[in-house]
Amino acid sequence: FTLEPRPPLLFGEGASRKTGEVLKKLGSKRAMICCDKGVKNAGLVDPIAQSISEEGIEICIFDGVVPNPTESSVYDGSDRFAAFQGDAIVAIGGGSAMDTAKAISLLTANPRPLSQYYLGPGMGGIITSDATGFKMVIMGPQLAAQQAILDPLLTVGLPKFTTAITGLDAMSHAFDGIFTTGRSVMSDIYMSKAIELIWNYLPLVVNENPADLEGRGAMCLGACLPLLYDGINWSHAFAHTFSNLFHNVPHGLACAWAFPCYVKWMVPLRREESRIIAGILGVDPGSQGIAQEIYEKLIAFIKTLGIPAPKDFEGVDYDTWT
Repeated sequence: FTLEPRPPLLFGEGASRKTGEVLKKLGSKRAMICCDKGVKNAGLVDPIAQSISEEGIEICIFDGVVPNPTESSVYDGSDRFAAFQGDAIVAIGGGSAMDTAKAISLLTANPRPLSQYYLGPGMGGIITSDATGFKMVIMGPQLAAQQAILDPLLTVGLPKFTTAITGLDAMSHAFDGIFTTGRSVMSDIYMSKAIELIWNYLPLVVNENPADLEGRGAMCLGACLPLLYDGINWSHAFAHTFSNLFHNVPHGLACAWAFPCYVKWMVPLRREESRIIAGILGVDPGSQGIAQEIYEKLIAFIKTLGIPAPKDFEGVDYDTWT
């Protein structure tokens, strides 16, 4: 197998307060913060912006990130970055902020339209086409961040539903990764640990103690590990296709609906990986009904987090879905 180097990772409570220090080491003079209005209004941006300013770095804030980022939202951010004459982009938040930042970065050195860069394997982002409404992928090693920062303190105030679906998005990545055709001993380590962390800690921070920093830190790591080793497969393909049909469905929710079925389908085909999963979920790996037992464990787990079924989610045409 080949293990490609990924961005340096800074993890820990308060790690985001070192953003300015990181930017200074990278040689930045003018940095644009890329986030959504919810993150900004929650006050999460202010301490990070302060850490950047304290290093003598000029900043501007683009808070136009939207869920399932669109080409037009990327163009808005690109225009803002060009007018600011920035040299660095700091994405604060989840996948939408990161994908938007990557697309803006792409356009700093390449002409529009963004659609000409869609397709290809590697590290990149997911952008929704304005013309078709479909999600498209921009990929390439040049789009990888130069530094990743995981700060559990930034996630403490996340609402219950957002915490649940983002955690299940991460679990979907982990199951995708453990069954990938590129599986290796390294992917087993990354994916199995991610599943273990999410299985043990997501119910804690959703249902018991949202402010538990050990749990929030574990979830940060559980979300990060699959992406260090290509955690993309069938369930994510389904989730993106589903979002093409129903734009109001959050990506993590679509993943939650998809991955238990995917796992049930894959378990009989991949015995070694299935034994790893069974051990984490408390299922007898020698059981004749291992696929159904794992599936039922996952469905029960998801239900405890308050996740609605597709037929119960407003805005989903169940006849179209089925």
